[in-house]
Amino acid sequence: MEIEYISECCFAPPALELDMSSVPYGGPSGFCGQCLDNTIFMEDAPTIECDDDPMESPSEGFMMDYRHEMHDYLVEKGEIDE
Repeated sequence: MEIEYISECCFAPPALELDMSSVPYGGPSGFCGQCLDNTIFMEDAPTIECDDDPMESPSEGFMMDYRHEMHDYLVEKGEIDE
């Protein structure tokens, strides 16, 4: 699988081939495909498809409690449907 890179400035793909000699100094460099400025590129994270309801995730602890509290609050305020 080939690594895909996005620019730090615009989160866009490179316009041309990247210069890998700058990897030890922060990442490959090159020209941004959107603004055409010289920039550093970072590895693009793969997109994760998720159709699950976050309220039904198997999380534990503080974050799950917080999610439920926020959900109840937003339902009470009428911001979201139950």
